[in-house]
Amino acid sequence: MAEMLVDKVLEPCHAKDPLVGHPPADQAIFGRPERGHAVHRGAAGKSMQTYDIIIGHPLHAVPNSEAYPFSAIALLAIEFESGAKGQGTGWFFSPSRIATAAHNLYHPRAGRAKTMLIRAGWTGSGELDQLAVSSCLVAPNWVGHWNEDDDWAIIATDHPGRAGVGWFGYQAFDGGYPPGLLLNVSGYPADTYGAAAELAPAQLVGAGAQYMDSGYLASATPTAIVYTISTGEGMSGSPVFVTLGNSRYAIGIHTQGLVTTNAGRRIDNQLEATLNAYWSH
Repeated sequence: MAEMLVDKVLEPCHAKDPLVGHPPADQAIFGRPERGHAVHRGAAGKSMQTYDIIIGHPLHAVPNSEAYPFSAIALLAIEFESGAKGQGTGWFFSPSRIATAAHNLYHPRAGRAKTMLIRAGWTGSGELDQLAVSSCLVAPNWVGHWNEDDDWAIIATDHPGRAGVGWFGYQAFDGGYPPGLLLNVSGYPADTYGAAAELAPAQLVGAGAQYMDSGYLASATPTAIVYTISTGEGMSGSPVFVTLGNSRYAIGIHTQGLVTTNAGRRIDNQLEATLNAYWSH
């Protein structure tokens, strides 16, 4: 068994069996455990979907998911302890560490992820690298509370991503975001499981390809960013990233869909420090 990561702030993923290894080939399904699962929005208790297509913002297939920065984004094929199969997205913030949404590891309805197949730079028919989970960490208080402030997690992979995968930088803007900052979200919508009426506005085609959209910041709180960017179910855990100079920096983790906008867990100073603490080759 791989040694679990331990930190004063984070809790290890305790379970009867470790989240290690690949699911059997016939179980690596790109599905979703249950449509539009709810996550609680703090004290308000409002439920929300994990995706939303914004009118005038169709998702677009990325030009080449094996080229950086898209190569550093991975499809997560998940089997939950309930037997449900799901799909999520994660992104490398170091050669052997992935940031994602906590509900990809512990789903409010489907339960704990039992097995996970990580496909870095998945094209729909192949990938740059295929990895497994050696250990994981979820934010404190996520399990049982399901508050979006805690909807983030770190995955340690069984080996560093091969050459060509790469990783994102990340940055907190606790002092405020630069005006006119263009945001991007790229990930793996579970398009093969959507209804035609939902897929048409998003112009989704094919199975398992990586899609993205770009837009602007609509609002921000100390722990959340809200943006006018379309996402698809299965894109939870995607990086919300910006281009600064010639580099890409994640500023958030996509986690939820609202009504006319989508939102993610903001990378604040505390989360940035946590990522720094677990950065590893």
